[in-house]
Amino acid sequence: LQVLRHTQHRLLSTGRTVLSQSRQTNKSGADSKSAAALIAASAAAATLGAVGFTCWRGHQQWKSKLVRDKKFESVQFVKAEVDQSKAKSDAESSYFCWLPTDVYRALDGVASMPVRSGDIFVVSFPKAGTTWLQELVFMLATDFDSKLAETVSIEDRFPYLEYPYPGLATIKRWPMNTSRRFIKSHLPWGLLPRSVVDDKLSKSSGAKVIYLARCPKDTSISYYHFLRMLSPLIGYTGDWSGDFVDRFLDSSGDRPLPYGPWLDHVEAFWRVSCDRPDRVMFLTYEELMADTAGCVIRIARFLGVTEPSQRRVNEIVDFCNFHRMRLRPTTSYSWYRRYGAHDPRMGFYRAGRAGGWRSLMSADEAARFDAELLEPLRAGCGLRLGETGEKSPAAADEGPS
Repeated sequence: LQVLRHTQHRLLSTGRTVLSQSRQTNKSGADSKSAAALIAASAAAATLGAVGFTCWRGHQQWKSKLVRDKKFESVQFVKAEVDQSKAKSDAESSYFCWLPTDVYRALDGVASMPVRSGDIFVVSFPKAGTTWLQELVFMLATDFDSKLAETVSIEDRFPYLEYPYPGLATIKRWPMNTSRRFIKSHLPWGLLPRSVVDDKLSKSSGAKVIYLARCPKDTSISYYHFLRMLSPLIGYTGDWSGDFVDRFLDSSGDRPLPYGPWLDHVEAFWRVSCDRPDRVMFLTYEELMADTAGCVIRIARFLGVTEPSQRRVNEIVDFCNFHRMRLRPTTSYSWYRRYGAHDPRMGFYRAGRAGGWRSLMSADEAARFDAELLEPLRAGCGLRLGETGEKSPAAADEGPS
């Protein structure tokens, strides 16, 4: 910027001198043209200087938003403001959500993304069983297209909306041979596409959103192991008791956790599902485990697809069984291992059950989760997240979700 300003000053000064001399000697030929060229070059330098200054100022503003955390060695975060007004919440009209920089950069494109009639969004806070629900929804809405599910990765069949890959470009061109678009997201309600969030636009778009919530005690344990598994990629080095519990429970917004805080994320979707039950369906991991077949039928009715026969429901439930999904190449996320993105000693799939926190969390930690998350959730919106339903093996505590 300083070089451009200096160049502009010299060009302008020289041009004016030449022009003045040409006028004094009544020369109107080459000297005048040279002066005009110098002045034009000065104007160009001024324009470049303005552009350079704008870029520099934008970069400085961007740098001021970036937050580093010593426990995340390879990730920078941005605090994104989330508008809660569309959720018709009695709480604050907005809050701040922690997002990795790659996700934050995608927000403008996400907000303006055209939504089609028939689009299906599966949304959750990370590690709520997202991949399991994605596969159930895909098999249901495609009338059990097992051939496609066994040959194309779930990452391509159900693209991650805000992530660089597959991302918005894949969703917009939609290469899959399906009548519907299937879209996964972990964004809070207020950061989803405007044509989903806005009440009037959502009615015309016809898109459907299924939100999956899970007991935060199980979610936190799964999330902790997930971040440690991805340590080669993101550099997370925190431990459970000394770092992650405080990070997950943090409501002040001082400690970065991708997509946190949990409480605001869940409460907003619950409120919207109560207000717009025809557009937003709220499911819990625990009820999905306790009665997977019953939930499949409920999802079919919500999506407006042909209600499957009991035989078809059983096929879907069996196909989406935890153990089958863990072994199936298209749902195992094994390709991340090939890229060196996660610790080879750890897998994307863990236990596949609810209530595992009981054997892993101390009594004091469990009491903190009750006091700081579950009780405020019940008091704030009446939602009670159960912790039952451990009998079904058809669960998924899996993948980058």
